[in-house]
Amino acid sequence: GTNSSVSTMVPESRIGSCVDNNGGSSQVGLGIDQWTCSGTSNQSFKFTAASNGYYTIQPQNDNLCLDAGSGSITTGVQVIQNTCSGSTTQEWNVNRNSDGSFAITTTNGAGCLDVYAGRTANGTIVTTYACHGSNNESFIMSGFSAPTGTPTSAPTIAPAPGTYTAPVTVTIIPPVAGTPIYYTTNNTTPTTSSTLYSG
Repeated sequence: GTNSSVSTMVPESRIGSCVDNNGGSSQVGLGIDQWTCSGTSNQSFKFTAASNGYYTIQPQNDNLCLDAGSGSITTGVQVIQNTCSGSTTQEWNVNRNSDGSFAITTTNGAGCLDVYAGRTANGTIVTTYACHGSNNESFIMSGFSAPTGTPTSAPTIAPAPGTYTAPVTVTIIPPVAGTPIYYTTNNTTPTTSSTLYSG
């Protein structure tokens, strides 16, 4: 199967605008913004899935990697393009929303790709911000496709499901190392907004 696809990212907060590498510059450290969609390569991004299930996101005008940077991922720090290094700040989770749009999150699920304050103007910065599910964190990505291949099987969970009257330690082992696992303790189906299992 293939593990990459190329797509624009159109924020639902501003249909007609695209996530944009400003000016098509190949400058390392350049911040990412939104701009009127133009069909140019600096608004086209290659999503490549790694074996751990996360994606690198590369502007097609320069093939650098989108990077959440070293600061806070929940307070509106601008996402930049950086030399691809394999660091976790360049790994992104892509989750389909119920309306078919996508949320793009940091590996720990705490920070979401976010058009700052839902503003609609050209040049509005694209940041990571505490996930809240609003339309400025929801992106229409018509070219995106998840990798084709073998889905991972269910994780190994001990002890068996059931009702326990005393505290128990639950161990979850993913079939593929590094696969994020979300869980609940109230018998509801987990989503990517549920608690992330950390071992």
